[in-house]
Amino acid sequence: MFKIKLTNKDDSKVTTYFISTADYTLIKSATMRQLQGQDMEVETWFSDLKEIDGVKFFMTRDSKIEGEVFQSVKVEKIELNVAVDEKIFEMPK
Repeated sequence: MFKIKLTNKDDSKVTTYFISTADYTLIKSATMRQLQGQDMEVETWFSDLKEIDGVKFFMTRDSKIEGEVFQSVKVEKIELNVAVDEKIFEMPK
């Protein structure tokens, strides 16, 4: 497993990414966050990789603190290059 440490130049927040050496996909990320006044490490695990129109997306993302899932995001559908009605960008007069 590759381990990459990224430090944000704006706020010095450090995130560590763990990447598979077999297929170079993201396995998880880890960062410190302040929750309820305490600094805690939050791990985000990525799974259910699907290819849509030649682009790979993780359909499930679980955020954990001390091994316990506190947030799970599951994407049901991804559409690429969908036509958008330009009227939604118009400002009301």
